[in-house]
Amino acid sequence: MLVEQGRLRREGRMALPPGIQLPVTVQAVLAARIDRLPADERALLQTMAVIGYRCARRLLLQIVAQPEAAMSPRLSCCIALESI
Repeated sequence: MLVEQGRLRREGRMALPPGIQLPVTVQAVLAARIDRLPADERALLQTMAVIGYRCARRLLLQIVAQPEAAMSPRLSCCIALESI
């Protein structure tokens, strides 16, 4: 989370800058990351969380009722977040 915010860099050993508060739980870290997403990506991520880990793209398109051209960039953004 701190790396994403630019407040900490991954260079060898990491040390927390003074005054940094760490979230108490993993759930708090995840909630903070989700809250920073744009509204469209957040809504898509929440919809996919209800569907489950695997879902056919065609089914997802029907559920969100959006054309693939509108959903595809949002989906790519959500997938890219997993690799951070």
